[in-house]
Amino acid sequence: MATVELTAETFEKTVTGNDIVLVDFWADWCGPCKRFAPVFEEASEKHPDVTFGKIDTEAEQQLAAAAQITSIPTLMAFRDSILVFSQPGALPAPALEGIIEQIKGLDMDDVRAKVAQAQDAAAQNGGAQNGGAQARPGRPTGREERTRRSPACWCGVFSPLDCLDGRMPQPYVALGDSYAAGVGGGARRNACWRAVDGYPVLVARALGLDLAYQACLGATTRDVEQHQLAALGPATSHVSLTVGGNDIGFVPVLVECAKPAWMVDSDPVIDAALATLRTELPRRLSVLLARVAEAAPDARRVVTAYPLLFNGEDCNALTFFSPHEMRRIGEGVDELAGVVATAARAAGAQVVDPREAFAGHAVCDRDEWVSGVSFPLEESFHPNVRGHAAYARLVGEAFGVDVVGPDEGAVPEREVRVVDGPAVRGEAPTFALPDLLSLESLEGARRHGLDPERIADLARRADRTATGADADEARAELQALDRLVRERRGT
Repeated sequence: MATVELTAETFEKTVTGNDIVLVDFWADWCGPCKRFAPVFEEASEKHPDVTFGKIDTEAEQQLAAAAQITSIPTLMAFRDSILVFSQPGALPAPALEGIIEQIKGLDMDDVRAKVAQAQDAAAQNGGAQNGGAQARPGRPTGREERTRRSPACWCGVFSPLDCLDGRMPQPYVALGDSYAAGVGGGARRNACWRAVDGYPVLVARALGLDLAYQACLGATTRDVEQHQLAALGPATSHVSLTVGGNDIGFVPVLVECAKPAWMVDSDPVIDAALATLRTELPRRLSVLLARVAEAAPDARRVVTAYPLLFNGEDCNALTFFSPHEMRRIGEGVDELAGVVATAARAAGAQVVDPREAFAGHAVCDRDEWVSGVSFPLEESFHPNVRGHAAYARLVGEAFGVDVVGPDEGAVPEREVRVVDGPAVRGEAPTFALPDLLSLESLEGARRHGLDPERIADLARRADRTATGADADEARAELQALDRLVRERRGT
């Protein structure tokens, strides 16, 4: 069937009088609207069981304002008078087709139950305002007006897509490990972390797109495949991915290298990581990126590498990275960037390499974008807030938008909806400080001609919770003993 023009007078009757209604908010001056119009028209001919309505936002300004339209074109979808989808942007035909099929497949009993729960919650909250609009004295709030006027409960009683329990794909999907999950960019929100100032949220704000936050602390390529790809779909327009470090055992390398020389020789651990990088990771990335492309065929895909961590100095008193170890770690990061870039380009994705942008901002630089030892320890050797802002600028540039960081004094153009994926933590470990009181440490000290009792005494005085001159002296002596053993070993 052909599309129909909707007005303030016909909107409610159309929505309540038909099973499925799709509404395109447009304007004559809008270029993307004109590109989307034939796609919408073609879909209307293909689905005679669906009503396709169009609302001219210039002619129906009050209706557009009630719908909280801030960007056009915007597509809204109703089923059984309930708003089940709302998204700005000119969707390609396959994406629109996917949305229609998912709407047709909804379990409406489940949807109605979720709507009832949301209405009860709204009533208990005392009719709080929606979206920050100011209520006029003596008049109902925007939420109350919309709820009373329209049985469709659009944009007021519940957020669009809440009733779908995350099964409708969000337009922007962030996949990957702790770097993509915002570790270092703010407080942990769940087992996966997903900080509110992680780079995917900053990018989503700049794009003006709702975000499916799938990335998770500890994730490997296998974890991404098993737990994160369900958010992808034909309606996905943007995908970012940071993964690979955990596959090669990057954290175990850091844990071993952080130990003093009398505890361990870290070269075999680094060698094993490089072997996996060269023999296994290319295939794993290739398989994962193919699955991403298959699940989101029309999405712009950006794959990121990792920054260099060290500038050649370890200024953290609780770790014992040697120049040799920091050099080898840096070479590994460089090689990892090459593997990631090759796999991404082969899969038709864009590559973001942060190494140049992060130069001069490594651990122990004056303006750190990557933190050294931090508490909680999971944040160690991750981008801090400034680092995530830098990542976001690079990813945003790849997507064609300018990103403003949270500490740059500007208010985001619009807040976006963040939908968390499954909180299934990845299989990789997190960073841990050396246990200088362990058998590994005390036996190692003995083998290298050090006094184990002296090491134990220094370790107790240098505990991370200790403060004052005595603690500082103990830490300095431990660092000196580490250098002594390295000199004896020639490393």
